[in-house]
Amino acid sequence: MAWKNLKQRSLAESMLIEHDALKERDDVHELITWPRSETLLSDIHTKTNYC
Repeated sequence: MAWKNLKQRSLAESMLIEHDALKERDDVHELITWPRSETLLSDIHTKTNYC
């Protein structure tokens, strides 16, 4: 017989709650210059020979 932990939130409930980690991620997102990063990293998968 399976037991359900009534204190445990569902995935949907967990996604609706504000977490400090999400706020920190947003802070980091604002610090990164995404177009510049994309330009620097754009040729990583286009190289065929690494030797």
